[in-house]
Order: sequence, then C-alpha cells, then structure tokens
Amino acid sequence: MRLAPVKVFTSHRPPVTVHGVGNGAREGRRCPCKRSSAWGGILPKSSGPSPAGRCGRPETSLSQAFSTRFWTRHQARKVSLLSRRREGRTDRPGVPRAALASRLGATVSCRAMIPLRCRQIEVHLFRRRARRAEFLLLRRSAERTLPGVWQPVTGGIERGETAWQAAAREVLEETGLTPVRWWALEHLTVFYSPAKDAVLALPVFAAEIAWTDPVHLSREHDRYAFVPPAGAARRVLWDSQRAALRAVRDEVFAGGPSAAARDITDRIAARPARRRPARTSRKPAR
Repeated sequence: MRLAPVKVFTSHRPPVTVHGVGNGAREGRRCPCKRSSAWGGILPKSSGPSPAGRCGRPETSLSQAFSTRFWTRHQARKVSLLSRRREGRTDRPGVPRAALASRLGATVSCRAMIPLRCRQIEVHLFRRRARRAEFLLLRRSAERTLPGVWQPVTGGIERGETAWQAAAREVLEETGLTPVRWWALEHLTVFYSPAKDAVLALPVFAAEIAWTDPVHLSREHDRYAFVPPAGAARRVLWDSQRAALRAVRDEVFAGGPSAAARDITDRIAARPARRRPARTSRKPAR
C-alpha cells in the first residue's frame, strides 16, 4: 500500500517531501532505473527548480543528500508514525527503508548516466642502455581471462592505498622488481567496460629498472619479454596501451623539465612496497 505524501517541518531543517513506503516502492517498481527509489523519496527540496531524473523525481545536490544521510532515519520514522496516525493505524513501523538506504549508501540521483571508476593502475616498465630502450611485457596465463595476451603491469588499488603505492606493489608482486626511477604520466588510460557497464580511468606510470635485474613472475603470467618500443606497440592488444607507450616516449624519454616534474621516485622510496613471498623464476619468451 502506498501512503499519501505529507509535509514535515522542523525548526532546524528545510521542509522535505516524504512519499509512501509501500511494498511497490520498496521493490523499486516506482523508478525504472531502480536507484532513487532506495531513498524512499526523502530528499530535501532544492531552492529552485531542478531537472527530473528518469523516474520523474527532482534531482538533489550532493551536499543536500549527505546532509540528509545523517538525519533520515529519525525523520523517516517520525513521518511514518504520523502517516499511520492519520489513517487510524496503531501498528508501529519497522526500520524505514530510507534509513536502511542511508546506512548502505544509496545512489543520490537517478539521472541516466553510467559511473566513472578509478580503481586500477597501469605501469610500463623499461630498461635503457645508451640509446637502446626495451619495454617489459608480460603474457597472461592460460587460466586467466584473455589468455596469451601481452600487456604491461596492471592491477587494482587496495583500500587505503594511493595510486602510486598500488603501482609499486603490483610491480613487486607481478615481476619481483624494484625500479630505480618512477614517473607519473600526464596521460590516462580511459575505456568503457561492458562487463561493469562503467567507464574506467587508469593512472599510468612509467618505471625504469636496471638492465641486469632478474624477473620473477607470479601465477598471473607465464612468460615475459623485453622488446623495443616498436615491437611492444605491435604485441599489446589495446590501442590505449599503445597510446601509453607513446606517452612514455614523449613524456619520459624526451627528458627536460616536463619529465623532471613528473618524477615521483622520492615519493615512492619514502614508502616502499610491501614484500611478498618469492615467485618462481620463469625463462623469458623467445
């Protein structure tokens, strides 16, 4: 059953419009996108007109929504009691779904858009001798998705990590290497993931290793190879990674003040990556 909207006025809060809390709304049938329905319609009114989302409800700003988050439970319960008294009902309501949504972190708006996520990093390792440069590429193991694909070091950012800390950790885990120099590139890898229905943005790093450093692979990869820039561009699968290789050439190999400004070696040396158990050495691909 859906209850009629009522107005609630408090001395320290703006008026809010509260919609019914019936089963239809709880199941998300009121909103085609099944997002803003989790709030139960309890959102502060904006000072002026605002565009409506796909469900027809007005949008709300982040500041308004997070302000609502901390007092929704009390107000929703109060409104629910008032609505029941108007209908002559004496049963006490349970935990309002809007309060549950505030604790779980509900979506603020139902605007038709896909999320933008930044939860992964990409690191291009290379070694140099005189004018010769070679990039380190890793081949994905057969048990992983996209088996046999050559790629740079990639990985996720763990909770509490910065992007550059995740980059140093992933390099250590996947190759056993400790680079001697690091750069945070201006270039970003951005692509759409159909599986996650999201746009993913990856900070890209470049790191130089010593020419004679041995590589110790993890189980994620079964082969590695040092190849020149042109060969690396042919081996990788994605155009975004080829663009990142060009960015390393333009932003790092070119040198100058721009490369010096992107150097983060001291920052990473101050907080070295966590050590992991030793990996089994594998022979390079021929």
